[in-house]
Amino acid sequence: MGNHIYLEIQTFGVKFVKFAGLCGILGPLLALPILLYSVQRAEGFSWLGNWLSDIGGGVFGPSVALIFNLSPILGGILALIFSLGLFRVLDNPSGRLGAFLFLLASVSLIAIGVFPEPYGLIHYSVSVAFFILSTVSMFYVGASAMDSSDRSLAILSLSLGLISAFALAPTVKAVSEFIGAISVSIWTVFLGIRLLRG
Repeated sequence: MGNHIYLEIQTFGVKFVKFAGLCGILGPLLALPILLYSVQRAEGFSWLGNWLSDIGGGVFGPSVALIFNLSPILGGILALIFSLGLFRVLDNPSGRLGAFLFLLASVSLIAIGVFPEPYGLIHYSVSVAFFILSTVSMFYVGASAMDSSDRSLAILSLSLGLISAFALAPTVKAVSEFIGAISVSIWTVFLGIRLLRG
């Protein structure tokens, strides 16, 4: 009886990790097209002169703002599930800390859509938190991969972490934000495929 329950728990764990991996893949594949569609709908938007959050804040109209805010909410929910699966499979302290930080980054991403630009300091805080937490998360997972001699994951995580860290300098506004988002997206898709494959 005890062994049967243990096997059922193990089976559920494996299925959840694979589901989390699928969420890691689907998050960017669903959220980024929505974001780009909102940019296309936002007449007068400038990649160099505007923040992406200007769209969600209603600068270009309420309808396009709703479309934009769907992107971080949907992407954040899927990223949150992905982070739980990542936490389950990473078995050393730096890896688990990286997964936990990404969980916090996912919550911040959801909050970007829930509390758009008119919320002022709240929106600014969760936006900064997302980019900082996701960047630091990649560094910790990269360090964890180095400890376990997983060279491909280490190189990818540390490289994308550096790119994301560079994008934290808001020199070109929306372009910087998009570079950071793409870096995180590549990372979650790569790890998502690994989790899905088991």
